[in-house]
Formats: sequence, structure tokens, C-alpha cells
Amino acid sequence: MQQTGPAGSRVAVQDVAKVVPYVGVLIGATTNSAILGAVAAKRYCQTRLLCEKYGCCCRPHSRGWCTSEPLGVRSPFGGSEADPCVDGAAFAFADIVAGKPTDPLILPLSFGRGDPTFISEIALTTSTQADGSGDCINQVVARAPLVWTFGPLRPYLDTLVDGGTRSGAGGEVVIDATGRPVAYTIAPKDLLPEVAGRFGITPDDAFYLNPARSGSPEDPMLSVNEVLNLNLRAR
Repeated sequence: MQQTGPAGSRVAVQDVAKVVPYVGVLIGATTNSAILGAVAAKRYCQTRLLCEKYGCCCRPHSRGWCTSEPLGVRSPFGGSEADPCVDGAAFAFADIVAGKPTDPLILPLSFGRGDPTFISEIALTTSTQADGSGDCINQVVARAPLVWTFGPLRPYLDTLVDGGTRSGAGGEVVIDATGRPVAYTIAPKDLLPEVAGRFGITPDDAFYLNPARSGSPEDPMLSVNEVLNLNLRAR
């Protein structure tokens, strides 16, 4: 029995079998076939025949990304809209695949203390280092700004006043041109209730103003030199 090989040459099946038995044993013939097919499609998807067969149509500017591959849907927390990567803090939705039905993108009710208006964009990303470097894990292939139809749900936080240094709240304050406090740097022995009270707000208000805190936004433990945002427009 013969098997057609590269460039139309004939390769004996028993010779081919010497190469793949270990793969076949580990993942099975069906899975192996699917993987080999996917590899072939990615490598040769520029040809019309294989593009149609595998549903993999790469564009020259996409750096090898194929429409059959899943894309991450992420909402970056801050950062530059020109950043080619979304490797920092971000909310990750379920992955999507072009041409396949997608469940609604739902934010948990507790996200941002019930107010997601701090998210300014949605980005579609690849989950591989498509450019061959180790600098970008989630590379942006498309992004779109978000325009909210409602404003922040706690407008009273736009008029904070610094009540002055006190026990448990001895850190430095940054003020804007109008004299309003916009940031606070945690000092040793600071406690969240006292820091919040210094500005006439509750700990929950502090969580609301800092939805992208490293670790958990609701963590009551403060770290020395951690900077808390006090600016409603910059949450």
C-alpha cells in the first residue's frame, strides 16, 4: 500500500508509521488528524483551497492570525489606547471565534461596585505571541471605544475635600489645579477607614474609586506607597 507524499512522491505507509506512533498512542488518530489539519491550515492558509477547507483566511497585516482561531475579548483598565498589547490589568470575557454564535458579554453585578463606566474600550486579542517576541502575550487585533449612556453612579465623589492628616491617615495628597484631592499615597500604619474618613467618604467609596487596584479592589489591607485614586474622572 502506498501513500502520496510531498511533491507527489510515493511513500510507503510502513515508513510513515515509524514517525507517528507515539503521537497516535497519546492523543488518538482522530485528534491527531485534527491537529495536523490545523497546522497545515495555518501554514498554508494563503492558498484558496486550504483556506476554504479549513476556514482559515489569514490577511497579510494580521501577522499570521487566522479567523478560525479564538480571540480574547478584554476590557483594559487604563493604559494607552495605542498600546499594541493588553497584558496589564483587564477584565476578560469569554473567547470568541469569527462566524460562530457568541453568548452575550455579561459583566458581574459587583464589577466596579456596580458601575462599569470606568471601562473605556473593548479589545480583541490573540492569545499567542504572534510577532515572535516575548514582549506581548495578548496582542490587540482590533479595539473599539465605549460610549456610556449614563454617567458615574456616585457623582458626589467629584467634590472631595481633604480633612487633613490624622492617626491612620498620614500619607501625602496630590491636588489638582482647583485644589481638589485627586490621589493619596499610603503611609506606614495607615488604615482604610481612617484614610477614607479623611476625605469624607466610606471604604466602599474608596473601592469604587479604585476598581483596578492590584490584587483585589475590595482588599481592606493597604500597602505602603500604594497610590489610591481620588479622582472620579480617573477611576
